This record gives sequence, structure tokens and C-alpha cells, in this order.
Amino acid sequence: MNRLATLDENLVNEVRQRSLAELARICGEAAALSLTNSEIHDEFLDACLSRILAGESLSVPELSSMARIVEALDDEQWALHENADSEAESTRALIAFRRARAANALLLASAVENRDIACEVLYESYASGVDLESLRCLVRDEF
Repeated sequence: MNRLATLDENLVNEVRQRSLAELARICGEAAALSLTNSEIHDEFLDACLSRILAGESLSVPELSSMARIVEALDDEQWALHENADSEAESTRALIAFRRARAANALLLASAVENRDIACEVLYESYASGVDLESLRCLVRDEF
């Protein structure tokens, strides 16, 4: 199931009209919005983002490091979510969730090999707090 289709089937159709090269650029930009929106401040992730935006490939060790960061952020958000007994704790869990989704959007954007991956990057960007209209604008080159 394409999770982006649950939000906007027309956006999925627009993604399907773009070339993989265009989608790689779009996904890099979506990941950048995700990192900014979720306020992740990490030199390694910033360096990876810069390379992705430049159209460069990441090494296997870099991808492994990024996957470990995503896993750690996911673990953190689940732990916060499970123990959230107050509004403040729920807010911290939501922030952690958005950071995990943003990091995962970046990881996925590192290798946009097909349109399904591109849709997943956009969905993860949305889950990180990027509004749907901004994602539409990216896909339409209106940003």
C-alpha cells in the first residue's frame, strides 16, 4: 500500500509523471524541509543532506550510520510515547516522532531508485510535520 495515496492520490499520480532524476532532487528538498521543520541539528545528517542535494551517492558506512540514527530516534520516540502521562510528555513524544520521520525521509532520499520510494520520502516528510501543500509545490516545481 502506498501510504502517500492515503493522503493525496493526485500527488501520487504527479509523482508518477516525474523522472527518477527529478524525483531524486525533489526528495532531497523534501528531506531538507523535514530536517528543518523537525529542528534536527546534527552535523553528520547535515553533511549527508548536502551530498544528497548535490546529487552524490552516500557510502555504505554512511548509510549504515544514518540507519542507526533513524533506529535510535525511533526507539526514543517509542519510549517517550509509551511513557507519556502528561501533555508535556506527549509533546516531547511528538517532537521525537517527527525527528525520527525526518531522519528516515533523509535516509530514503539517499537512494530514490523508484517512484514508490519517492512517495515514501514524501509521506515521511509529511509525518515529520511538512505540510502537504509544500510537498505538492515541490513535486510541481512551484517551491
